[in-house]
Amino acid sequence: MRLAGFLRTASGIIVATVCAVWLLQSVPAQSGYGFGEAPVENSVYGVAAQAIAPAFEPAGFGQWQTASALVVGFVAKEAVISSWAQTYAVAEPDEGEDPGDFGAAVTQAFEQSSGGHPLPAVAAFLWFLMAYTPCVATLAAQTREIGRRWMLFGVAIGLVVAWTGAVAVFQIGRLFW
Repeated sequence: MRLAGFLRTASGIIVATVCAVWLLQSVPAQSGYGFGEAPVENSVYGVAAQAIAPAFEPAGFGQWQTASALVVGFVAKEAVISSWAQTYAVAEPDEGEDPGDFGAAVTQAFEQSSGGHPLPAVAAFLWFLMAYTPCVATLAAQTREIGRRWMLFGVAIGLVVAWTGAVAVFQIGRLFW
């Protein structure tokens, strides 16, 4: 019964997150664009992601597209790929055709942001994704169980461990790859 309740809550959070990403990508950050007309990098979503992206440069994935996916992952890790798909907005082929442009766009982003070391950058990204804060639904459950102060302490520790580990994975990995 608790599992079913959690899944109902989590699926609602995922749908709400995807809708929020779409809305933030549709709101222009500068005048001169109408609703939904601004390129993603000039939307509220893109500008906010550009502001936090430099924090991830030592880990090899300092592009705003990647940083924005991690912010969405804070709400629901399952929504990371869908947020990337919305950010890159590339067409995917029908079943059985050649691979689409989405994978190429993500690969190029890691290639550029890592200075030519995409494998350690991807490993660092995965480390960060798995080590940082769990989803908001889990944080809500933690708040009920252990209190807000301990939950916030856990979030802070998780972010420090995730960032430090990601930087170490990238910096050491680029020596070998």
